[in-house]
Amino acid sequence: MTQSTKLTLALEAIDRANRADPNREQVEGESLPKEYAYSLHMTRWLFALEAEPSERMQIACRAQHIERWAIPRSDFGEGRKNYYQWRQACGRMHGRRAAEIMAECGYPQEECARVETILTKRELRNDPDTQ
Repeated sequence: MTQSTKLTLALEAIDRANRADPNREQVEGESLPKEYAYSLHMTRWLFALEAEPSERMQIACRAQHIERWAIPRSDFGEGRKNYYQWRQACGRMHGRRAAEIMAECGYPQEECARVETILTKRELRNDPDTQ
């Protein structure tokens, strides 16, 4: 598995962001920041599904819950409608943050926009990457 320098920088930046999660989770006896642990789990799952995923899929997978703690579920009230509003707000933020990080690492705007689309789940039924 070879990684481009841009990909390495992007994944490191996402990991740094997710390591700031104040919430902790036990993983194999080790206490890890919750969203960092989740991003590593999702990356393992991606490689189990696809031997050589594209760089954009690796980034989208790793950034799926980037800084999720910044938008507390409790800010959106109870009920299904509010839950979906929270999920959409999170998706927009995850997409925006991933695109910002990618741009900082030298990715072209088109790739940044593609990852943002994946993370916001736009084109869900039409886009195999989003699915």
